[in-house]
Amino acid sequence: MEELLEAAILGGANDAEIEFLILDNVLINRDNIMENGNNFTLDDYADEDVKKHFRFERQDILQLANFLGIPDPVRTQRRVKVNNVTALCILLKRLAYLNRLRDISPMFSLSPQSISEVVRATTDIILANNGRLLNNLQDLQWLDRNKMTYYSQAVHAKGGAMQNCWGFIDGTARQICRPSVEQENYYSGHKRFHCLKYQSVLCPDGIIVSLKGAFPGRRHDAGIFRESGLYNELEHVANFSPDEKFSLYGDQAYGLMDLLITPYQGRPTTVSTAV
Repeated sequence: MEELLEAAILGGANDAEIEFLILDNVLINRDNIMENGNNFTLDDYADEDVKKHFRFERQDILQLANFLGIPDPVRTQRRVKVNNVTALCILLKRLAYLNRLRDISPMFSLSPQSISEVVRATTDIILANNGRLLNNLQDLQWLDRNKMTYYSQAVHAKGGAMQNCWGFIDGTARQICRPSVEQENYYSGHKRFHCLKYQSVLCPDGIIVSLKGAFPGRRHDAGIFRESGLYNELEHVANFSPDEKFSLYGDQAYGLMDLLITPYQGRPTTVSTAV
């Protein structure tokens, strides 16, 4: 450090540049100390703390690391190496609560930069191994007639007027910084900010079975629905016969179709109309 300071001073560095050099060296040393900390292990946490921090039971996390195909160890581009359970826990902790990378660094004895790299690497691995399951309903072997009947009965039992509604579709907008190019294409006049849009299908038990996107923020939900090809997937998985069709429920933006139902516009005037 002394040699760097001497070289900077002899090179004519000003006070701000010298201050930056000192601060950068302090941060690097702190992160290196964190990288050499104790390894994370679930054994250090009680069962209730595991559920609180990661939203899963201890045994479920161990099984998920295997079922999701996360290799052991996980290596990042900067050569940070952690075991697969730790990598999954880092991702779960990052997703469980609103937090900063620096907030969760002490838990895993890793620097914020390393935490970020592990989150990215683990996410990429999971998407590469399982992302197709969110891209096409036909890849979900468990989503059959019996499952849709089960979902439809659950919706009806909670007061749903339809007896064949098995899931719910909606679009969501994720705000982004104003892009340097194609600003108009990513601006949503309805939301009044720049964003990316996604289309999801949610089952009554909370499972997301389809996630399409990202689409530019200016796109309408109906246009995204047409472009996504989701209705073609519904024709294959939810249309069993003319007398046995299971439908999604969405808002008025989608329009009424055989396999997609929407509410009436305006206020129902009679009980029969409401039903």
